[in-house]
Amino acid sequence: MKKNRRAALSAVLALCSCTGTAQLRGGILISGNPAVTETDVAQLSSQLSQVRVFINLGNYDKSILLGKEIIRLDASVLEAHELLVQSSYELDRGNPARPELSRAVLFYRKLLQADSNNARLHYGLGLALKYSGSYEDSKSHFEACLGLGPDFWAVFEELIPCYLEKADLDGAVELMERAMAKYPANAFLRQGLGYVHFWVDEYSPALFYFERALEMFKEQGRRREEAGCLHSLAYLYMYLNSNDKAMEAIKLALSLARELECRSLEAEALELLSFIQTESGNYAKAHGLCREALSISEGLANLKLQMLCSRTLGVIHMEMGDLSQAQDYLEKSLRFYEDAGETQKFGIALYWMTLVHQNKGDFSRALASAARGLEIAQRTGFKTGEAFHLSSLGKIYISLGQPEKSLSYNQRALQITEKYIGKWSREECYNAIGYVCLDLGQHEKALQYFQSGLDYVLQISHRREEARCLYNLGVARLKMGEEEAALRLFRASLLCADRNGNRAVMGLTYCRIGDIYLRKKVQQTGKKMYEEALRIGEDIGHPGIVGEAYTGLGSVAETMGNPEQAVTQFKKSIAVIEDLRSRIMINENSAGFFRTRIGTYEQLVNLLFELDQAFPGKGYDRECFYFAEKAKARAFLDDLQEAKIDFSAFPIPDEKKKLIDGLSKRVSHILTQLSSFPLGPDERSRLGNELERAEDELQEVMEAVKRDRPDYAEIVDPEPLRCEEIQADLMDAKTGLIKYFVGDKHIFVFFCSARGLLIRRLSTELSEQVIRLTKNYIGLVSSRHFNGDECRVAGAKLYDQLVAPARSFFGPDTNKLVIFPDRELHYLPFETLVNRRPRPGFGGKARYLMEEYGISYAPSVSSLYNILKRTKGLERKSDLLAVGDPAYSLPLSERRESLDSGEIVPAYDLGSGFHIFPLHYASKEIRSISTLFRKSARRVVSGSEATEEIIKNLPLSDYRIIHFATHSLVDETNANRSSLVLSLDRDPAEDGFYQAREIYNTRMRADLVVLSACQTARGKYEKGEGIQGLARAFFAAGAQSVLASLWNIDDKSTAVFMKFFYGYLARGKTKLEALNLAKIRMVHSRYGNPYYWAGFVLIGEADARINIQASNWLERLFPAL
Repeated sequence: MKKNRRAALSAVLALCSCTGTAQLRGGILISGNPAVTETDVAQLSSQLSQVRVFINLGNYDKSILLGKEIIRLDASVLEAHELLVQSSYELDRGNPARPELSRAVLFYRKLLQADSNNARLHYGLGLALKYSGSYEDSKSHFEACLGLGPDFWAVFEELIPCYLEKADLDGAVELMERAMAKYPANAFLRQGLGYVHFWVDEYSPALFYFERALEMFKEQGRRREEAGCLHSLAYLYMYLNSNDKAMEAIKLALSLARELECRSLEAEALELLSFIQTESGNYAKAHGLCREALSISEGLANLKLQMLCSRTLGVIHMEMGDLSQAQDYLEKSLRFYEDAGETQKFGIALYWMTLVHQNKGDFSRALASAARGLEIAQRTGFKTGEAFHLSSLGKIYISLGQPEKSLSYNQRALQITEKYIGKWSREECYNAIGYVCLDLGQHEKALQYFQSGLDYVLQISHRREEARCLYNLGVARLKMGEEEAALRLFRASLLCADRNGNRAVMGLTYCRIGDIYLRKKVQQTGKKMYEEALRIGEDIGHPGIVGEAYTGLGSVAETMGNPEQAVTQFKKSIAVIEDLRSRIMINENSAGFFRTRIGTYEQLVNLLFELDQAFPGKGYDRECFYFAEKAKARAFLDDLQEAKIDFSAFPIPDEKKKLIDGLSKRVSHILTQLSSFPLGPDERSRLGNELERAEDELQEVMEAVKRDRPDYAEIVDPEPLRCEEIQADLMDAKTGLIKYFVGDKHIFVFFCSARGLLIRRLSTELSEQVIRLTKNYIGLVSSRHFNGDECRVAGAKLYDQLVAPARSFFGPDTNKLVIFPDRELHYLPFETLVNRRPRPGFGGKARYLMEEYGISYAPSVSSLYNILKRTKGLERKSDLLAVGDPAYSLPLSERRESLDSGEIVPAYDLGSGFHIFPLHYASKEIRSISTLFRKSARRVVSGSEATEEIIKNLPLSDYRIIHFATHSLVDETNANRSSLVLSLDRDPAEDGFYQAREIYNTRMRADLVVLSACQTARGKYEKGEGIQGLARAFFAAGAQSVLASLWNIDDKSTAVFMKFFYGYLARGKTKLEALNLAKIRMVHSRYGNPYYWAGFVLIGEADARINIQASNWLERLFPAL
């Protein structure tokens, strides 16, 4: 009996491979031969069903045995191969050796020895090799299968991605055309050519081949294949933005699948239909269809189809606002696609995962997903995918407060979408660029882009984005002050989002409607709007909506006269912001993100100040100080904390090290090219774009390294100090702290000493006057053409508003001030402010502030505390490393005498009129200061030896003082590009630009770094973060103090100034004392103009003496000895 059943099964399987009058009954392919009975079909169906049952029960050993039995009898049933390989894959999960897949490979090789021309055995072996990670071998067997004229579609779905992975479109087309010449009636080859053209965005030829294949299947009466081809056409129509045609085609495919009782085709059609419904904004219907498709695929034990349904369910849940569920579904599909080598599908799933991460506020993971997806799309030539990921990166950088980067990515994406169809990414580009325009204050332009986005989604019937586009238009109108027009657009957005179930847009829209009612002073209605937004945000796990809702509720409570409740709501909002900020691994991104949300901190600081005025002694002043501190230089504080980490405890993997090294060299190589002449505008632009991309790739790798350490955020996210901690650990009777917090409406001045805390708030009008006066005053003191009377008047006015209360508050013993500036005050040399009524003992005439107090600076109180508490470790071997007088003329004099820095590095935004020319007094400067140190304790690197390569190879941690007398390039848009310009030799291993990016990754233990170059205290200003540039890079590298310059300096007078400064250091003065005495000495010299000395500021630790080995008189007299 058993033998007879086997014989019957063998006969059925043989008939199953027939074409012509083949038909499907019960989902099983049979022929029109009357000898094949329903009993035979039922028997085969039972065998395959048993395999599925074993798989669903997790009994893979049995499913493998039964699958192999079916294949040995006859290899023609494709599902048997797929279920066998799937079972082997499932059994090997978590085992990198993959023994069961190896056994499957051996099984197929043995069968092929006896039947080498069996296309389906080649297909099965190709599958087993692919799942075991042997992609090249799998490709060769899929090719062999194709060469035998396969009569099934699955091999094309496996083979074509192999060619796309290598970006070998021509190879795929050539293979198909050769096969067509041999098998002209094979419609699958036409469908395969359409598939190739689809994946490289050549939609017109793809449409031609799909339609031709469909005609051939119809002519041949192959209805199952007709349904499969309709599925391909529907997918293509969707990318052609023809959802109506896509819907029509997939409904026909679904109808055929049900008529033929082919459950796998039915599930495929249901999945795609659900995705089209998602595109149309019909999320509930889409969810039902996809759940049905998943149920069928689970019944069939079809893992690939299950993962496709999982991906689509992830998209649907994301659109419905269920972000946690969306992430679970997408992670499941991503794991499978990566493990199975399904590169294209993996890239598409990454796009959706990027959006989920972004909506959850996990911007670091969103960047990583988008970057990886972009790399895949570019490598495989999938231009539409490239546009998806570029526009995603653009949107993320908008959220991170980096409009320039966002614009760059979206312009690249828009170029692609204008050349190719680009699906909906064109609308995303329009909207993202619109937000860049809003950030730049170009409201009308933003409105045009948002309107273009809406017009485009309506044109392509992409209804799921209609609500978002209406919301964006409302935001633009609100920014323009058109509240009624904005309200109409928000209401339309709300209706649309509610109809589609787009809860994220609903939450954001409720926030904006709340903003309008708050402006109109209709507080109760505004409160209801924010409460509804909060409910939605918490329900869907969208922290951005939650944070905005709390801020809105705080504002409502404040205007309704409930300050305590307002404080509570603002604090909740800030807690959300802090949590989101802590997840951002790259501090440049963290600073940008923080800038866009600092308004909530300003509101809370202002409210706490007012509560302190109304209820003194209740601790509101200390809370006010604390939240002002939380809003300052947080990314810098993270840098300082990161510098403490012993990364040897978690070494960077070798492949990451090689990648970092390669990208660093690539950046250097591009900069070297940019310093070459002549360069036309096109070449400059090309190299500038290359530089930006290389820097972004390097940043992404560094972020991945940090993200791979689970406890990184916990280690690097230190809590700012409270006032009582500062007074206990940082203060003495001689030191006073003055911290400035410059908001949009008020300037707050915090005077803190061991005695207590005093807060002063300047009115809005006075704050504006101070900012204007500060800008004018900086222009006066930084000019060679000194107007003493005008300077003194302006300096006295600024003193009265910014410093005067310090004198009475700090008391007579205070002789040192630490200044923590903000916004425009970062560029103000407080030393030059004029006190018209100096303290007793200083004479009666007006004096510079520095003549009463020693003055140093720091970005924030917490960062200063962090610097002071750093341990220096082992004793340094040497006192001084002096680097100066680099050889600039070597490559440049061959072209012209001096060069504008913009010509050397055109990607930099300098605008300072800076020129690269030999620093004639730099050599004198380093000679004069080096003679103050014993020869055995100093190292001088100058001239052609002052190269970046030599400096990087020096043991910088061995030196107490590191001095640079060079040119500098300050980039006020990209902080990492600011650099010290070292020798530019003919054959550089490095580019000669010692960039902040590179300094950050250096380690040193210097007590003092002196940057005797132009504008080294300047850099990119970020609201709330302060100045990001060279000085901060050296602190992150380990320096305790940095002496830097606020403006372009004169190298002749600087040589004199540095000789004075180091002379006092050598006599045992503290850093602050030496600086103060040097400045006073300059005042009474021929360089009395503040231009020559006031630009030098001491940042960081100021009170320590540096124990240097001073030279004796003989060494100073004969320095060459």
